[in-house]
Amino acid sequence: MLARLLFFFVVTASVLFSVSVRAGDDELTSWEKAYLELEKVSRDNAGSEDRAHLISASYAKLFKSVASTDLAKVTSRDLHAMFMAAASVDFYETTDAHLSDLRRVIAALEDRHDASAGEVEKFYAALFQGRKFDEMAAFYARHQDAGLAKPIAYRGAPVGDVRHAVLKVDPIGNEVSGSQVDLDNGARILVVAHPLCHFTQNATAAIESDATLAKAFGSASIWVAPADRGVDLAPFQDWNKKHVSTPMTIAYAADGWPEVRIWQTPTFIFLKDGKVTGEVIGWPKEGNSEALRREMLKLGLLQAH
Repeated sequence: MLARLLFFFVVTASVLFSVSVRAGDDELTSWEKAYLELEKVSRDNAGSEDRAHLISASYAKLFKSVASTDLAKVTSRDLHAMFMAAASVDFYETTDAHLSDLRRVIAALEDRHDASAGEVEKFYAALFQGRKFDEMAAFYARHQDAGLAKPIAYRGAPVGDVRHAVLKVDPIGNEVSGSQVDLDNGARILVVAHPLCHFTQNATAAIESDATLAKAFGSASIWVAPADRGVDLAPFQDWNKKHVSTPMTIAYAADGWPEVRIWQTPTFIFLKDGKVTGEVIGWPKEGNSEALRREMLKLGLLQAH
């Protein structure tokens, strides 16, 4: 489901951008053309395992000068194109360099009071995706009238190694804490999921209605949501109250999960002592329970009858 939503977002943004330019009867600037070329790479590679890498490589080629450009001399129109490009690449491949470009551009737009509400909100969400919790709080304090969600606070020791690192959601407060999960010992089921994904919800209902599956998932599964820009923790808090045996965390960083080829929800990845033994992607109308059973039998999580 997540992949389809992202595709819709990218197509919609590109179409609206193109229409807004044509409405003014102006020709595209070089920066606007670069942005549309970047989004074409994104659209053409929707669903590909290499999508994030290809978008990042395209951005590095098309927008490499953003970091060194004197943005005070750039038109607002081109700044908006730069912002959309940096926001897009940082979404798919979150790095300090991409976030730095985004930070410089939003600052330039705000200096001339030309940042849109949507751009302010996107940058704020990008700070959460980049795990810049202190900066998120400071940005919120400077934008009290922007209608932003309250900043998410990080509690506890900082995350050092992002490998298999997750954010655990506080059951009550707007807080998260860092932790690492163990996929290297024994049989494990890594479930890429999201509480608002109805395919995830359907899969969970099917698993919980089957006593055998429910027992195995309760003891061996780890549920992790993609490291996206959602700044509302309430869906996770609600999920964890309803599904006590399969609580959901949030991936700290996408590159900390080499086992995940594509962050489509739901995806079930089966591992034995850290090695992937199988994968089940999606949840069609007829369900995927039998596919889960086959993979669980391989791991010894179920017994053959």
